[in-house]
Amino acid sequence: MNDSFHGKTIAILIHEHDEYSETSRPLISHLADVWEEMGVNITILRGVGEIPSGVDLLIPHVDLTVIPTELVEYMNQFPKVLNRRLTDISKRLVSRNLVSADSSYDGQVIVKTDMNYGGFPELDYDLAQGKTSVHAWDVQRPWRKVENLLPENYAIFERVARVPSGVWRNKKLIVEKFIPEREGELYCMHICMVMGSFCTTKRLYSSAPIIKGSSIIRSEIVETPEAINDIKSTFGLDYGKLDFVINKGHIEVIDVNKTPGSPPQTVDRSERIRQMAQSVDQFF
Repeated sequence: MNDSFHGKTIAILIHEHDEYSETSRPLISHLADVWEEMGVNITILRGVGEIPSGVDLLIPHVDLTVIPTELVEYMNQFPKVLNRRLTDISKRLVSRNLVSADSSYDGQVIVKTDMNYGGFPELDYDLAQGKTSVHAWDVQRPWRKVENLLPENYAIFERVARVPSGVWRNKKLIVEKFIPEREGELYCMHICMVMGSFCTTKRLYSSAPIIKGSSIIRSEIVETPEAINDIKSTFGLDYGKLDFVINKGHIEVIDVNKTPGSPPQTVDRSERIRQMAQSVDQFF
């Protein structure tokens, strides 16, 4: 990062009920640490308020599937904003593999929540605002009443006809083609971390069809496919994470995330975070 970046101000916009700075360490907080080391001023904006002077770049970090309208209007008052166009990452907008009850598709399908990460960020915010009461989300419910699903518990069915009728009647759920990436007996998935033109991609391996956390057997850094540039542009992703598989030479996007969590503690983590942090200078 060159000397002209020293003294710049980056504002990070969070939801008024977000406590990420006190209780957790999402990726943005690690990047902020590096920016501060390099002489960048970091300010946290909690919800809608006055427009502070001297902000050179705004980074929204609102951990909701759909950013509330009042926050979108607020952030659009800043001249330079990362992910300005990326305000809705619901599966119905992101997925290119949705199927309906009358679909002729004859392969495996997977049932997910329309909301990101099983709808749990929305549940947390509703609880914080008193819009709902705590409930035992893990209690077995009829499909038509399911509101939250842990991603590792997304259900896979052999064909469309096997999907329970209640799924189709539940607007909180979607059904996608299940298009896995395989290497031998293992399932694979790519995770691409993005900051502008900088991309770093890992390939994860698992014996489970849904690759999450403890199911990961190993991972390796791989080359980022050139097609990712077009995909980033399509979604308006300046900063965040893309999950995808490669099946028969085609990239299938699984998830778009504008508020990635803290990366696992790995040997290469610090260097990759520093490279991502340095790459923000292209937005000034």
